[in-house]
Amino acid sequence: SDDDMASLVASAEAIVAEETAKTKGLRAEVSYEDVFLATHNHARTSDLVRRAARRCGAPVEELPQAFRWSEDFGQFTSRFTGSMFALGYGDATTPLHTQTYDFPDALLDVGVLTFFHALSLSTKSLM
Repeated sequence: SDDDMASLVASAEAIVAEETAKTKGLRAEVSYEDVFLATHNHARTSDLVRRAARRCGAPVEELPQAFRWSEDFGQFTSRFTGSMFALGYGDATTPLHTQTYDFPDALLDVGVLTFFHALSLSTKSLM
């Protein structure tokens, strides 16, 4: 959660400042860039995404730990119900954000169909 992260950050900053002052006689200053809110997946929308992915035949894998990245998605889920999910292509793919990464075009169909089925399922639940 954001509160847990704030507590951890404050503790780490205090340790850095104390150790720097104690061992080097210096003052430490910490600054941050690109701080993001935690993304909170909601149970109802997470279930909707799972059902939508299964409808289009995509395997669903639950990760043991949350993504460390969420960019601005945490802003959305702090105000609106939602869930963040990723389309994976296995370990044989070059990692994202590397010079040799080439998006596997086969994921486009799965992604579009997942969103289509999620929208279809969510509108049915509103009727």
